[in-house]
Amino acid sequence: DSGYALASYAAGILPCYVTGFSDDGFPVMADLLRAANGGVAAAQYALGRLYRDGAGVPQDYVASLHWTALAAEQGLPEAEFTMARFAALGLGMQRDGQWALMWMDRAAHHGQAQAQFLMGLAYLFGDGVEEDVMVAASWFYRAGLQGQRNAQVYLGYMYANGIGVEPNRERAALWL
Repeated sequence: DSGYALASYAAGILPCYVTGFSDDGFPVMADLLRAANGGVAAAQYALGRLYRDGAGVPQDYVASLHWTALAAEQGLPEAEFTMARFAALGLGMQRDGQWALMWMDRAAHHGQAQAQFLMGLAYLFGDGVEEDVMVAASWFYRAGLQGQRNAQVYLGYMYANGIGVEPNRERAALWL
């Protein structure tokens, strides 16, 4: 039942995430697996990270992709962002720029700041999408509000130079 899965996740995630296993062996991993198999997206993503990093388990990009994809399909922004990275780098799968862009867009729309910044870059330079500096400025703004420093610098530069936005030195200074 999902309540049990959530409790298993809460009980097991912190020690497992840091070390990959508990002090007495593998009960934490068992709890994490139980929660992940119970559909808890955060547990699925945590397992994906463990397999990606080889933390307490053998490094396995295919297993990482499996668990990360399950979490991403549930709309977990960090998992969506990781799926984009896997597709872009070809980890556990064949490289696929369009699939990477699709996952990056989903993560960005779900509020993942790094994905928002990267979508801004994609629109600024027309990388995989049609170049659109106004859309780029919008993505930089969203990421910048979350403290994504690179997005803030790009947005400040855009305000200073009137790229995709009306030139405004005061706003430029706020972002730079």
